[in-house]
Amino acid sequence: KSPLYWFDSDWFSALMAFLGVCVYDLVSRARDKAFPLSAVILILFLVGGTALGFLAQAGVRAVGAEDAITHALNVPLGDPAAINPETGVAYGDEINERTEAPYGLTNFLTNWPQPFSDYPQHVGWVLGLLIGWTAYFLIFGQWRNDSGLFLYMSLGWLVSFLMFPVLGTAVLYHIGMALREGGSDVYVPLFGGFRLMPPRSDDWAGILGVFVAAILYCMRKGWKPVALGASLSALIGGTLFATMQLIRSLLVAPGNQFLNDGTTPPEWAHYQSANWHSFLEQSQGFGHGIAFAVTAAVLWSIVKTHKDEPRVRPWTEAFAVGFVLLFMVYANLYKNVAQWTGGGNPLVPESMKPPLIAELFTGPENPITFSALTWFNLVWIAAGAALIGLMIAHLRGRRVEIVPSSWVGKGQLLYVLVLWGMVIGNFERALPGFAEGRLITEWVIFINAALATFLLGYLPRPTAESFTIEEPEPFRPRVGKVWVIGLPVAILIMTLYTGIIRGVYGEASVGHPDHAHKRFGPQAVWAVKPILKEGKHR
Repeated sequence: KSPLYWFDSDWFSALMAFLGVCVYDLVSRARDKAFPLSAVILILFLVGGTALGFLAQAGVRAVGAEDAITHALNVPLGDPAAINPETGVAYGDEINERTEAPYGLTNFLTNWPQPFSDYPQHVGWVLGLLIGWTAYFLIFGQWRNDSGLFLYMSLGWLVSFLMFPVLGTAVLYHIGMALREGGSDVYVPLFGGFRLMPPRSDDWAGILGVFVAAILYCMRKGWKPVALGASLSALIGGTLFATMQLIRSLLVAPGNQFLNDGTTPPEWAHYQSANWHSFLEQSQGFGHGIAFAVTAAVLWSIVKTHKDEPRVRPWTEAFAVGFVLLFMVYANLYKNVAQWTGGGNPLVPESMKPPLIAELFTGPENPITFSALTWFNLVWIAAGAALIGLMIAHLRGRRVEIVPSSWVGKGQLLYVLVLWGMVIGNFERALPGFAEGRLITEWVIFINAALATFLLGYLPRPTAESFTIEEPEPFRPRVGKVWVIGLPVAILIMTLYTGIIRGVYGEASVGHPDHAHKRFGPQAVWAVKPILKEGKHR
């Protein structure tokens, strides 16, 4: 029932990104002479859009077409004919307490967020307001400092999301209804809508939109090597992502209980008890590493070199280093405190008194205490202050000798600090419940970090040059060729993988049956276990 719940996606964040970049465009023009006129035009667009949206909905309602449009665009997420296993009654016959809910007054979620059902009378003017806002910025926006990239990506997210899981689900629902009414044994909505794996998140559509929009922006701006690199890494990385899943599925086949009448043979018990999920995560990371290496090698061979450009704002370098070392690492490591203080094997008390002064001012009956997270934060703040102080001194000409003079050395230092900070932090997080099942995770992480450290120090050679995106030859044909050849090949490989898994497992589950989300057939999760407005999201 959350007003922000919409396919369990991050649509609200994408909308805020779009509105935010528009506000940035407006603020960036605040000192222009034409800004007062621009502000007036914006107000006219907002008022006009709101009025047109209100009048359009009123006109639709006046001619009696509102119900037909609602029926066409707003559909339930589930099969109304499916039987609720808990009550023995069809989901479509279970009446929702909210008597104003559409479509048989059921308790189904729909392909639109809850406010569309709760306040349908306001849909017209709200959409008109958004359309007016969007139209103004698409016509008059200047998008300085390449803020247009964020405009493209945020709009790409929203447009792709609306096209596929939202409107695409409505189309498939009505196709399924037509087939059912024609006597077909098709489950409604057909395939559970235009969704990847309901009831899981449909952020895939937004992510796809962001990727396509970023490629288009890069091509338009002449950043074709960026578009080429993104295309190569997407196709190779995506294919290897699925390849590692195939390898993992084949590796867990020997002794798999679902291929052996529900029991694991004793000789395979230890083998099957390994942390195969961790194996999957690490192997997929390895696949993405290969994709990046291939992409970098291709770009290395075709982009020209040039001398370093003069530094424009040196403080941005210090900010980037501080952001990575302090904020990014902290955002991951502070979570360790909950593992140290909770669970069945707490290593650290939830709160601790400061030494010497805990009872000095408040007495022994009410000593001063701080949580373990507070102590962690205080230590991190102290380390951060030291790092920021050294960077300020370095930028002001007092050279800090620990900072290498070459860009290669600076990159090596930053990488090693982040790498081993995360490796050690990950190990500390695993310590409270460490068991032999963690070996496949922690051991591989340490070995990989050791190898990466060696390669990082051994392979690079100092150079006075850096690489730019100047083009020795047109890049546009290269980008098109990657997709014309790569996409059909990737589809063919995915089809082959599907056939291999089906051939080995058939209808059996690869892993835990409770985690198996069947997409098709009479036991499809979206049909027999739909997410209802009164229920809890799974």
